[in-house]
Amino acid sequence: MNLEKIKSVIPILSLLIIFSSAIKLITFYNKFHVNIIDYMNLSEFTFSFVDDIYSYAIAISFTFILYFIDDFVNIKKKVLSDQEKKKKIKKFYVSFLIMSFAVISISNFLAIYFINWIVYFICILGVLVIFGVYVNFSTQYGTLTKYYLLIPTLFFYAYGQAKFDQSLILERKIGKTYSIVIDDKKIVSDENFVFIGKTNDYTFFFDLIKNKATIYNNSDIKLRTISK
Repeated sequence: MNLEKIKSVIPILSLLIIFSSAIKLITFYNKFHVNIIDYMNLSEFTFSFVDDIYSYAIAISFTFILYFIDDFVNIKKKVLSDQEKKKKIKKFYVSFLIMSFAVISISNFLAIYFINWIVYFICILGVLVIFGVYVNFSTQYGTLTKYYLLIPTLFFYAYGQAKFDQSLILERKIGKTYSIVIDDKKIVSDENFVFIGKTNDYTFFFDLIKNKATIYNNSDIKLRTISK
């Protein structure tokens, strides 16, 4: 991948990251009965990916390395005629989506019995592996094919991240204690009453026993503390 290609991809990639971050937020909070769209403005959605900047940096670095390798070795791959391409490209995309959906579906099925963060960690790796395998075979369908594959992959990746974060909370793997003070009353998280996130205007807790979310207005919070 040359510099010009990278420059042309950056604007599209930025939009994809913003949309995938929105998918992650909506998926994550939906599990805790919070419609996060009601509690965030557009600018917050736009920059929500910043919280996961390291994971996105790793994923994108993996993608660019993969694309660079693919550009370097694609001269060895068979290039199909237009007629052959039309016949096979649809099957190529459909099979990619089926494989990715299969990984997600199997992970969701296993989580019913295990509710295990490891399941979704493997799910994320599985999505990336499938992406890598299909990129390897994409050149014969056209140079842009591997970029089109990136669109659903980022969405699947964001979904897997959301389910992974949910599992950590549901399995009580969050080791930090979060406390706030409202009207001289101190509210402290514990293994059953957990902090799940915050926006510019609201802070969210979830009771794992009662299966109920509690939402506090940040303007009422006088003090916040985080400790291990």
